[in-house]
Amino acid sequence: MNPYKQTIDGIGTTYWAGVVLLSILYVVLSMLSNLSSLRIIKVFTLSMDAGSLFYPLTFVLRDMLHQKTNLTLTNRVVVYAGLSNFLMFSIIYVVSVLPADPAVGPQTAFGQVLLPSIRIILGSVIAGVTAELLDGLIYQAVQRRFGEKRRYLRVVLSNAVSIPFDTAIMSTIAFYGLIDNATLISVTWSNILLKYAFSFILLPLFYLSIAKRQMDGSH
Repeated sequence: MNPYKQTIDGIGTTYWAGVVLLSILYVVLSMLSNLSSLRIIKVFTLSMDAGSLFYPLTFVLRDMLHQKTNLTLTNRVVVYAGLSNFLMFSIIYVVSVLPADPAVGPQTAFGQVLLPSIRIILGSVIAGVTAELLDGLIYQAVQRRFGEKRRYLRVVLSNAVSIPFDTAIMSTIAFYGLIDNATLISVTWSNILLKYAFSFILLPLFYLSIAKRQMDGSH
């Protein structure tokens, strides 16, 4: 018997509607964050890619999904998000290189704004998928160690490792050699600090998902 099927038998449609919603939000926010990362912005004195303003929400959604389901399903959603990002950038590339209708004009702005370099594509997908899978393993290990006690440690310890791992890989692959080293370091540290701050601020959402799950009486 399929072990994954055993985990879903007998669970109501309301529960799975929540799982589907979390999965969709995760994939969509991942894609929008990667698109936003094409623009480097200045917040106060910190340089950062604009995707950092939204990407931390994916950490919360992933932890909520993990809490609501299991590591296997969560990892599948992470991989699907990576494939969705690659597909999105591939479609943008194809549309950008197709010849424009002369009657309308060159329409070069589309490609100039939305067409990322192959390094940004690879950085986004590689960093996102590997860091999220690593986060899931740490989350699972902490859960096994403490059971239902100290649930906050699942989020805190997994994010403590995955956030700098993700940011360092993304920044290095996408921007090294394209921007000066000082800006690269500033972007990397700014992103790490911002993601840590968002993870702390959004931690109550994780506990809200636990409370909702207990009220539903789901598995």
